[in-house]
Amino acid sequence: MTETETISWILLAVSLGSEVESVDYAGIKMLADGINHAIPLDKEMQRSLKWLVSNGVINKIGKKYNLSETGKELYSNASGDNRPISEIWNELEVKIKAYT
Repeated sequence: MTETETISWILLAVSLGSEVESVDYAGIKMLADGINHAIPLDKEMQRSLKWLVSNGVINKIGKKYNLSETGKELYSNASGDNRPISEIWNELEVKIKAYT
């Protein structure tokens, strides 16, 4: 998996996990597993979360994460009209590539 795919995967997990309240590291891993049927490695998680925070896509509050306004806009645009998860992930990947 490319770095952009991984970052998009973790962004999707944070997006889904923080719809009601901020989500912790374990929750993100669990959601990522549900999305991709694979558990992200700690190195993938740390690198992705760091990238997302440093680029203003997500916020870290204590030990939990949620979408920034930029992240909310990215997710809203990607999710569109009830798109399937795979299409949302692909669309987020396109948006993340624009940042890199």
